[in-house]
Amino acid sequence: MINLDYLCMKYGSKIANTEGGKSDKENLINSALGVLQQDGPYAMFLYLEGHKKREITESYKEKLLKMFRKEKLIGNSIKTNNKPVPTENTNFSDITAWLQGISSDIDKLLFFKQICQQTLLYARYHVKALKDDNKD
Repeated sequence: MINLDYLCMKYGSKIANTEGGKSDKENLINSALGVLQQDGPYAMFLYLEGHKKREITESYKEKLLKMFRKEKLIGNSIKTNNKPVPTENTNFSDITAWLQGISSDIDKLLFFKQICQQTLLYARYHVKALKDDNKD
């Protein structure tokens, strides 16, 4: 049995430890979480792809996808398009095709959304616990 909460904590910590300023990371996590909750995973990935803080958002996308790929949380492929979870440096059109495949299965979509949400929540609290970049 997989302890999903542990995986969310583990990858939330990795997301929080991404290079970048504390306020930038916190703002991006909060914004991504809001988009995820309001509009879903596809919109969140679009938001991260289009954001100007590319070094941070690329890391967030990579770490979220790595969690599903490495831990095999959704399985090796999506039945509708038979594509595996995207790897690092995959072009964004492949990521969106994979997300569209997940969206065709409501159970996988809701599972993916819930795990991403919990991971980003842990990342948010982890970033808040970090020392401020500009203070002693």
